[in-house]
Amino acid sequence: MGIHPAVFRALSTFYRVLDARTAQLESTHTEVRCPPTCSQCCLGSIFFVTALDFAYVCRYAQAHIDEATRQAIVAVAEAQVAQCGAELARELDGSETRLEAPSGLTCPLLAHGRCRVYPARPTPCRLFGRTRYQSGKLNICDIIFSRLPEGGNGNADPDHPPSLRFPIVEDMSRSLAAMLRRELGPEGIGEAERLLHVSTLPIFIATTRFEELRVYDVTPEA
Repeated sequence: MGIHPAVFRALSTFYRVLDARTAQLESTHTEVRCPPTCSQCCLGSIFFVTALDFAYVCRYAQAHIDEATRQAIVAVAEAQVAQCGAELARELDGSETRLEAPSGLTCPLLAHGRCRVYPARPTPCRLFGRTRYQSGKLNICDIIFSRLPEGGNGNADPDHPPSLRFPIVEDMSRSLAAMLRRELGPEGIGEAERLLHVSTLPIFIATTRFEELRVYDVTPEA
């Protein structure tokens, strides 16, 4: 038995909402648009995601990426996990101590500067660059920050620029929870909860080989 289709419907709706919010922000504040062909946010980390997001990636990859290419991506992910060690790989994006990723690391899904699963890219990829947390800390890239008046003059705290009202990450998370409850109902919400554990993209890819049901087999973050 596969993952309930309502899970994917809710996540698809959520992605459309996120993308619409980003498009609206970009239409009124051109300084927050990503540079054309930029992939800097895909470098230097190994990308912490939920099993929910990755199940969506699996479904897209099975439909749109040929088997040989999928196998090549899996090989890259396996090499990254071996390079980092599984425990470090789990911690790189979630650690309070800001552990450093090995140099030269790129997202396994990146090819020639483009994301192979861009329409199905995970939530952190959609949120990064133009959002903030409730604490006020920014979830923003250096390129966009340097374009803001507060970033360009060198006098402001990069975690708290006052000029733009960026969407709040926690608000987006609550929106997703509401969509899942609406689609699945109180009796089915456990299906989504089983997919909320987190790990990194290399671990998910290496463990599942893009088979969506195997996302349940990935060891949750301790």
